Amino acid sequence: MASTRVRIEAGSELAGDGKEIQEKSNAVSSEKAAMIGVFSHVAIAQAKKMVQFSVSNIGNFSGDYVMQRNVQQAMSIVGDIVSIGVGAAAGGVVGAVGAMTGVLINNMLESIGIAQNIKKENYQSNFIKERGGDVYNDGSRGTYD
Repeated sequence: MASTRVRIEAGSELAGDGKEIQEKSNAVSSEKAAMIGVFSHVAIAQAKKMVQFSVSNIGNFSGDYVMQRNVQQAMSIVGDIVSIGVGAAAGGVVGAVGAMTGVLINNMLESIGIAQNIKKENYQSNFIKERGGDVYNDGSRGTYD
C-alpha cells in the first residue's frame, strides 16, 4: 500500500465545496468596506472643516472681507454642484431631484436670513438718523435762527 501525504499550510481552511470560504471572504470584505466608508466620511468631514476654517479667516488675515465673501459664495456654488452630481450618481434622476430640492431649500433659507439682516440694518440706520436729527439731514444743529 502506497502512503499518501497531505500538507496543510498554516492559516488555510478546508471546505468541501468552497462555499464556506467564499462566505467568510465576503463577510470580511463587507466589514472592510464599512470601515473604509466610516474612515472616508470622517476624512471628508475633517477636510471640509479645514477648508471652511481657512475660508472664514481670509478677511481676518488679509483685511479683505469682500474677497472672503466672494470665496465663500464660490465655495457654496461648488458644493451645490457637487451635491447634485453625487445625488445623480448615487440615485439617478431621483437622486438628482432630491439633491436639487436640498440645494433649493438651503438657498431659500439663506436668502431669508440675508433679507432679515438687511431689514435689521435698515432699522438700526433709521434709528441713528432719527436720533441725530437735522445734523444728518442739513448739517444744522436743529435751531432755525
